[in-house]
Amino acid sequence: TVLAVRADRSRLIESSSYFRALLGGSFSESGSGYVRISCDLAAAVQVLRYLFEPPASFAISHHNFLPLLEGALFLAVESLLVDCERWFRTVRSRNPSMVVPLDFIIEAWYFAPKHGVTFVEDVCPGYLAQNFVQVISSRSFVHIPYDLLCSTIESPNLTVDSEKQLCEAILSWVSASRQSCEQSVSNSADNQLSLLSKVRVCLLPLGFAAGTKRNCFEFGNNAVCMILNLLKDSLQTLLHTVTDDNLDSYRIRLTEYSKKIVLSGCPQLTTQFLYISALPTDLDAVFKRTIVSDVNDGCLNHYNGLVKKAKTLSFRNFEDLQCLLLRCPWINEINLSIDTSIILSKYSIISSRSEVRRDVNRNLSSYYMQSGLYGTSGNPVFSNISKLILEGRNDITDMNLLEISMLKSSLCYINIKHCTLLTDDGISTLLLNCRKMHSMVLSYTSFGNHSIQTLCSLDPSDSFSYHKDEHAHVMAFRLQELHLEGCEGNY
Repeated sequence: TVLAVRADRSRLIESSSYFRALLGGSFSESGSGYVRISCDLAAAVQVLRYLFEPPASFAISHHNFLPLLEGALFLAVESLLVDCERWFRTVRSRNPSMVVPLDFIIEAWYFAPKHGVTFVEDVCPGYLAQNFVQVISSRSFVHIPYDLLCSTIESPNLTVDSEKQLCEAILSWVSASRQSCEQSVSNSADNQLSLLSKVRVCLLPLGFAAGTKRNCFEFGNNAVCMILNLLKDSLQTLLHTVTDDNLDSYRIRLTEYSKKIVLSGCPQLTTQFLYISALPTDLDAVFKRTIVSDVNDGCLNHYNGLVKKAKTLSFRNFEDLQCLLLRCPWINEINLSIDTSIILSKYSIISSRSEVRRDVNRNLSSYYMQSGLYGTSGNPVFSNISKLILEGRNDITDMNLLEISMLKSSLCYINIKHCTLLTDDGISTLLLNCRKMHSMVLSYTSFGNHSIQTLCSLDPSDSFSYHKDEHAHVMAFRLQELHLEGCEGNY
């Protein structure tokens, strides 16, 4: 197809090195009324649109990016090359959710090495990594080339809900790869083993790991053995790992883009395991070993030193839930429940009052006070958590509920079923602080008179002066869900 286009000669020379050499040099075309170029037609048209259309009416998008880039490379339009690179790099930083189709990313990945474009290879793995949960839901996931998928999984920004989710995605890709004839059998097998080796098998649910033996026996068997070893003595395993300075395979994947972390079905993930797996990578092995030993002894003598040195997060009860939110501000739902079907209650509740707040760790409190973070309802870091599930956590006390009250600007749902150490006063204080709460699972707690009075009291934060219903100002009026089975509080 031949397409004739009338264009301003000086504009072409000014904008393109190709036309500058062709029309402004000693070539015969310099004196001709027209020139013939062998560039891809769609690419040439896009470049001409870029050069001659008003900037306000022309925009780079995933629909025209590759033709524009191809045309800019062929015709040496430097300004367009710069604009293409800028657009592609900003795609990753615009929003923590997918904004361009996966098919486009794959096409760009194949395009880049053929045309010597390096910035595409710089951006694609990180972009797919931070949006991996959306990526694996796409039908095109199984068509991602091996080298791109490998680079994505190796990215420090890889964001998944669980290691199981990552493993399932890899197994899906492997299954599709086995059915493809694009690779030789030997190369395909090597690639599959290489991808599976990147799964942190000690973070997999035991039942799921055992199930993978059906299709990948060696991988599944190795995973089951590692998990069973952790169940026997997780602390000793971690201590050896810390000594060897090889914690990467034990780290839960937490990134700035994390919204949800699922650890269900993983009994091997003890408090010590979670604590040590969240330590910063720049701490020396001796310091890490000391901290893990402290956890095993039931104390945290070196905690203040850890905060001072790295301000890291820990999982000792829930005193450091704040640190988790600071490190992962996109989280909006936290599930730290324990399966109560296999745990018998060890405690009986004695009435106590809210004076327990005096026992709050003074050093920890002062750290948050000095940082201007503790109890700041307007702080955006603490304004995302809307759902908190603590079912079965019989280590939670009224003091912990007081700390959780910092989520008062966003918390709408809480589940403290079978939290046997909580008192009626503690629950009442939480309800008094968190007035946006509309769904509560309080079964088998000491919910009683004080909490009932709080639910039936007027809400001072209600700014509406007029309601059709006379009870609309009462917190209980807005309740959507309330579970009170097995509550033994005083009524």
